[in-house]
Amino acid sequence: MDPLILAVPIFLLFMAGEAVVLARRGDRSYRLNDFASAISCALLDQLGILTLGALYLALYAFLQQRYGVLPLSSSSPLAWIACVVAHDVAYYAYHRASHRVNVLWAAHVVHHQSEEYNFTVSFRQGAVATLVTYVFYTPLALAGFPVRMFLVVHGAYQVYQFFVHTRLVPRLGPLELVFATPSHHRVHHGKDLGFLDKNYGGFSILLDRALGTFAEETHEPSYGVPSGIRSWSPFWANVNPFSVLLSRSLAAPSFASAIAVWFAPPEHTFEWETRPRETSGYDATAPVELAGYLIVQLVLASLVTMGLAWIRVPTWIERGCVVFVWAALASVMSFFDKKRSALTVERVRLVLGFVGFAVAAFTWKNGVAAALTLTCAASFAMLHGSLPPEKDRT
Repeated sequence: MDPLILAVPIFLLFMAGEAVVLARRGDRSYRLNDFASAISCALLDQLGILTLGALYLALYAFLQQRYGVLPLSSSSPLAWIACVVAHDVAYYAYHRASHRVNVLWAAHVVHHQSEEYNFTVSFRQGAVATLVTYVFYTPLALAGFPVRMFLVVHGAYQVYQFFVHTRLVPRLGPLELVFATPSHHRVHHGKDLGFLDKNYGGFSILLDRALGTFAEETHEPSYGVPSGIRSWSPFWANVNPFSVLLSRSLAAPSFASAIAVWFAPPEHTFEWETRPRETSGYDATAPVELAGYLIVQLVLASLVTMGLAWIRVPTWIERGCVVFVWAALASVMSFFDKKRSALTVERVRLVLGFVGFAVAAFTWKNGVAAALTLTCAASFAMLHGSLPPEKDRT
């Protein structure tokens, strides 16, 4: 299980506090559509971790026990310090590569798509990017760091990363010389010309200072990516960057050029293509009368996802829950994107969910399936109770 799940209640409290402080300042950067998109990206990422995270940890443990170079012990303070440093180096390598190679950037760009900068951005993770990080963390296993040590350090690293995604924390004086602070990370998320591809460090900023990738925060950055994004869907956020690369690759005049598209830096332009025009400012919103319903569905999807990490259920029910969450994310976010088919899709989702979980509850006499059956029925009633009269719908 991703350690980040354990810290979610604390994160939500800090998000609420940040939103209140910003609102009192007249700052409306906490938008429901942007928040919902970040949460849905996090849930999609967590489903991938639930599926593949355990496999990676098993592989990590095998490599460490079979091929680990050093006999490192979790009882050694020096080993813990070395693990923190090694993790920081591995993260810097991953992060820098993800900004300099198109195919890796396509996986990582999800994290940069929001044009706001607050705690919710830390939830906006690319599902494919998580798999990429596994490759960069594998050398820690080969070095000999035990899997338990890696898990603790990695979990602490993720918690720290949450707290650098805020505009409320000013520059921190001498700490700026050593640590990756909110100020440094604001620069990293800026799309201003002088801020692009800077401040990769996750915990320490020393490698950035040493390797020429450091930039001071001289002004409030403009956030997001130059190419923008035109949907709140987590599926679109993850798939579209790869589809763009594929279309460019298919248009290439030669096989070598087609391959080069995937490994060139993001800013590179080939002779047969033009740079994508800027499409920032996307702000489609869901119908006001359905806002409460949609929030409830995201909460339910979150609870099901976290429940899968804690509760053992029959395989078919587990797979049904995963499909149920996927469908919820697709359906709920289509309301935010103002898709005409959103209401029909949501009705179909709830009906199929009700039938599927009812069959599972009857077949396996499973309480989780029974609870989800009732959830689908209650959601269907709530959905239609939230809709305006037929004559008032647009």
